[in-house]
Amino acid sequence: MWNKLVLLLVLFCATNSYGLECVQGKIRATTLGKIAIENVEYCYNKDRSSIISANCKSGQCQALFGTSDLTMRELMSAYGTPGFKLCRSMGAQPQLIEFESQGEWFKLDRCIFPKDNSFIDTGSLFKKYFGNKSNGPLKRGINSVSKNKGKN
Repeated sequence: MWNKLVLLLVLFCATNSYGLECVQGKIRATTLGKIAIENVEYCYNKDRSSIISANCKSGQCQALFGTSDLTMRELMSAYGTPGFKLCRSMGAQPQLIEFESQGEWFKLDRCIFPKDNSFIDTGSLFKKYFGNKSNGPLKRGINSVSKNKGKN
């Protein structure tokens, strides 16, 4: 519950303070060697390192409310990217994309939730579950490594 409220607050602040820009634009993706271009409404931040579907502006989209039972240890295993693993564990589809902004193309990824076709970049999705918790699994893992250093 708190994660959802924090993400909604972050999205609200980003829209107002950080200039999250929402546009009707093009997203390009390659699937099985075929390039597909779709026209869709999406929002991105100023440095173009985060993207979310515009249908999430209201705070009522699957991308904001998906759940996963994976632990940090499972996500950080040797194979695959943590963001893609988290995405798949939520029943969504990860995808490498390029999106257009002011005539230029920017590379990123996204996690598409089939129930409502909402999407969010995997970095933001990962941060939603692990990065905003002061004593969350990610922070605990880092602290435990530094405390055990040199005790062998």
